[in-house]
Amino acid sequence: MGFEKSRNGPCSDREKLPKLGPSNVNSSALTGNGENAELTPMTFVSDLFAIALGGSIGAVVRYVIALAVVSAPLSGWLTLHGCVGTTLANLLGCFALGGLFQFSQALVASEWGATGWAASLAHPRMLLAVRIGFLGSLTTFSTLIGETAVFASQGRILASSLLLGINVIAGWCLFWAAAAVVRNWTS
Repeated sequence: MGFEKSRNGPCSDREKLPKLGPSNVNSSALTGNGENAELTPMTFVSDLFAIALGGSIGAVVRYVIALAVVSAPLSGWLTLHGCVGTTLANLLGCFALGGLFQFSQALVASEWGATGWAASLAHPRMLLAVRIGFLGSLTTFSTLIGETAVFASQGRILASSLLLGINVIAGWCLFWAAAAVVRNWTS
């Protein structure tokens, strides 16, 4: 009997396991707003549409940044296999996310965000559109890793390491710099 219990494991009772799907997904992990909002199939589709809309705008902005870097004076020096455009997009995204992070924190902590335009910016669907859609599409970790791999495969380990370090360290610093600017603005 003890063998039977250990073979089935502690989760053998299927009735106790939660059913996964859009009807019980907690969106607070994605929006960071701390609400325990339950999604219905319609709100799930609306959330997906908001993410898709934000993502399409972020992708276009990223493409425009890449075109601007390529067409800039000294573009041959600036492009370096496209890494300057990728780095610029990543750093702008980190700065924007830091500002949005602090702005949403300020809205939660104060009463002035309860109504008006600020409340619409803090709406969970808007946060999904901006954080996951727009900023997720604007910034690109996979392209950064691909560009560092190209440098490494060419034996340019220093360039590869510098590219990765600049994106991570400068991105971290810009995130907190934007948060500090917004903190000063909202206090």
